[in-house]
Amino acid sequence: MNLRGKYNSLLAQRKSLETPTEIIEFRNLCKSQLNQEYMFLADILLVDYYIDKNNLEDAFKIITKDLEKIDFSVFNAIYVALLERMIYIHIQNRNFRSAYRYASKKRKYINSTNTEELNRWNLEIAYIFAELDRKEEALDSLKEILKTSPDSELKSLVLSNMTKLYIDLGKIEEAKLTLDECTMLINTLDDTEGLMYCNYLNAKVYANEGNTRFAKKIFKDIFENTKKLTDQYLPIANEYLQMLIENNDFKEAIEFLKDYKDEFEKTNDLFIKKDYYKNILKLSIKRNSDLKNELSETLNKIETIEKEIAKTNEYNLDSNLQDEKNEEVNMKLYQIITKVQKTINLIGISILNDGERDILLEFSVRLEEIIKFDEALFVFFSRANYEIFPEFVDFINSVTTFQYKKERLYERKIPYNNLNNSIVEMMMSSTQEITIDFNDTSLGLKDIFSEKKYYENGTRYLVALPLKQDNDMFAMCIFTAKNIDLTASENVVLLKIATKLIEFKLVTAFYQESLRSQKNILQVSLDSLQEGLFYYHPQTNKISLTEQFSKFTGINKTICDKTDYLELMDKDDLKRYLKIVPEAIASIKPYKIRYSLNINSQVVLVTEQGTPYITKQGALKCYISSINKVTDNEQIIKKKSIPLEDEFKISEFNAKAKKTDYKYSILRFKIKNLDIYSDNLLLKNKVIENLFENIKIVFESLPYLFDDESFVLILENNIDKENIRKKVEDFFAMISSGFLFSGVNIKLEVNCSITRYPKDAIGINEMLEFSLMGLNDKVNYQFFDDEIFKNYIKKETINNCIVAESDFGLLFFEISRTDSKKIYEIRGNINGVKPGEDIIDDIKPENRLKYEQIILNKLSSLNVKGYTFAINTSASTIHKTVEFIENDKFNLMKNGIVIFNECDKSVFPELQKLKDLGIKVYINFSAFKKCSFDTMATAFFDGVKMDIPTTVDEIRFLENLRLEILSFNQEDIKRNFYYTKKIYDSLDLIED
Repeated sequence: MNLRGKYNSLLAQRKSLETPTEIIEFRNLCKSQLNQEYMFLADILLVDYYIDKNNLEDAFKIITKDLEKIDFSVFNAIYVALLERMIYIHIQNRNFRSAYRYASKKRKYINSTNTEELNRWNLEIAYIFAELDRKEEALDSLKEILKTSPDSELKSLVLSNMTKLYIDLGKIEEAKLTLDECTMLINTLDDTEGLMYCNYLNAKVYANEGNTRFAKKIFKDIFENTKKLTDQYLPIANEYLQMLIENNDFKEAIEFLKDYKDEFEKTNDLFIKKDYYKNILKLSIKRNSDLKNELSETLNKIETIEKEIAKTNEYNLDSNLQDEKNEEVNMKLYQIITKVQKTINLIGISILNDGERDILLEFSVRLEEIIKFDEALFVFFSRANYEIFPEFVDFINSVTTFQYKKERLYERKIPYNNLNNSIVEMMMSSTQEITIDFNDTSLGLKDIFSEKKYYENGTRYLVALPLKQDNDMFAMCIFTAKNIDLTASENVVLLKIATKLIEFKLVTAFYQESLRSQKNILQVSLDSLQEGLFYYHPQTNKISLTEQFSKFTGINKTICDKTDYLELMDKDDLKRYLKIVPEAIASIKPYKIRYSLNINSQVVLVTEQGTPYITKQGALKCYISSINKVTDNEQIIKKKSIPLEDEFKISEFNAKAKKTDYKYSILRFKIKNLDIYSDNLLLKNKVIENLFENIKIVFESLPYLFDDESFVLILENNIDKENIRKKVEDFFAMISSGFLFSGVNIKLEVNCSITRYPKDAIGINEMLEFSLMGLNDKVNYQFFDDEIFKNYIKKETINNCIVAESDFGLLFFEISRTDSKKIYEIRGNINGVKPGEDIIDDIKPENRLKYEQIILNKLSSLNVKGYTFAINTSASTIHKTVEFIENDKFNLMKNGIVIFNECDKSVFPELQKLKDLGIKVYINFSAFKKCSFDTMATAFFDGVKMDIPTTVDEIRFLENLRLEILSFNQEDIKRNFYYTKKIYDSLDLIED
């Protein structure tokens, strides 16, 4: 049952509830679901329960607390309902001044067009005015009701009240008119009690006119058949008794007292009792002539003093209430202003810090001086919207926390699983401020560190506030206290002001760090680009050239027309360029295209990749276009019959996929032994051409040649597994015989992966990724399966953790060398990956530099001597490895080893720098096997690391080359596995 259903059920049975337990449980449920509306409605049910039980004190406490918290602009009807119940409580306590104050508030929230609510309020305020002896104002309020043409019941009630007021004011003629009209109306309604009250008013009219005989007869008729009097009748009984005494009807007075003495004695209304005892005193005085003169004078003095006290009390109450209220408001205002100024000034000091940790520590210390909280907890999900590295929430499994306690700040990472049933989980759902007073709720929220519920730890008050940037919550602040009510309005306001200041500072700090990072990344990117990049402005058709690009093209200008650059392009390529690129720019999409340039009388094949830069307002500012020269080994024969990757239109497939009935398959073909033809470019191209022709013949469709030298084939409207299997097997049968080249039979070793849409993936990008991962060297072809998907998730997780530097630790492997000296190979590892699995193959090329940089940074924090380390590097990251070792102040890599994972002559100068620094250079055996013989014969490599299984002959070959061999026992990996979320201070663990 939803909240509405539960509320309606409680509403229906509230009169029969024996205890408020069910209402309190419902209220806690509303609080846990952050539903303020039903939480206030539950409080009203609880108030009504206490009022029914005459427990006005508890009802008063609940209403007072809710009136402080409620947003009356949102919950107008509920606010009015709370005011109504507060007015009722004050009337019951005969505190009419306070009742008037709340009634005045209530009037502001009543719609003037709502006649029913307006009439009810006028009736209520008229009663209050009458009790405050402001009878003329009470009459005016009642007359307002008559103007609305009320129904008969309401009109009769208004007329009877007006009659009473006219009588009290001595306006007997007006009283007669309203009484006659009221009596006629009552007779039509057949209202017995109303008729009795009219008779009472009629008796008062006769008494005021001096016709006591008729007045006594009416009073006698009223009480003749009434043996038990309620509080409603007792005031009338006192008036009748007073009349009998004043007219010396002692016998009747004594008989009347005898009949109703018990009712007077039992009433809880002290005013009725006071009048009753005064009547007894008057009766005694009149019956005893000896006491008459003395006691009558005393009685007169008592009555005079009563009147004076009433006037004085009224004046003093009015005056004191106003003075106290003004003084209280001024004092409260002064205190709040002082605290706000102190908050701004003290927290402003923390803004002088730059580091995130320093900011939070100083902020907490200063804020604690103003609000004595016990603990502050800061939970970070991301670094606002200025974080330049992407957040992959699906794969990052922890949050960063900073816990402040007793002037110390503790930093921890908390797994998402630990956030269940916590205030953090609740806050993530609502992203709005949350205040909790555990004194009036048993809400089972737990502390994320101790795992205990807050109220079990003695915590009584909690305030949680979000930190946001562009309406996205990037962090939260949680304040708790045992003795200070943090949920009080002024404390919540101060905490909100403080967190807004820290929110601004943190976002500013993230933004500044982002600018520094972007500058460094851009500089690294530009330094690594030999050809460079240019910025294209579509509005002006101008391009801005970087220094590298200007040198590469020979265009000696910083800014020029794009037509100047296009003049360098091959004419056939220019036609294709003018078709593809303007189309992409018109739709503001990235593009990639390959073409030839005529530079310095040479034809150079390049790849241009353009990415649009979109402003925050959504406008295209420019295109950032990078140019990369295609190396000799990559220069495939440019036949127009082979579609290339830059002609592969992902957008077209995304558009088609919007149709629910659209389906297709991706087949990816890769030549496993293509590397052996690297030294013979002509043969390599013939192998690629032969594969292309065979695919085209068997599948009757043209595949695209991707930059990784694999072919991607799209089979539209074909996802039938058996049909595809038959075609693939026909393909492998066709290529099994190979082809002749220069009289030699060349055999193709090909593997193929098959992915189907929408069966296996949700989009073209996933399809391409899965097809690449599905290439299995152990089988000829592989359909997409769970194992591929698991590997995909693993790969994404590893890369996301590297980007975010989350759950990243170091592995130290003890490696045996031929000279038996101990060496510790250092690798990075992600929590959850088995020790024996090297994650290096799962790291995307764009993340390899970040991966190695993290390892080098962690290594630089080690304070050890006497150990020899081996680190891995690659062609794309070797410059950073060299830079690290050149700046190695602690000689961590002294006599160390760098293991290179590629056979790339272009980086030999960098390897020579390492050797000059006393570093030995090794190469992975898997890369070594791909090296040409002249490379093997060079003195650049000191040894080989055995990263794949080897044969006896291969070991002997390496020994003949006098290359050292690094290896480790796969069985001992677990023993050598060391993982930590923190950077090591020492290598003690290695010796354990």
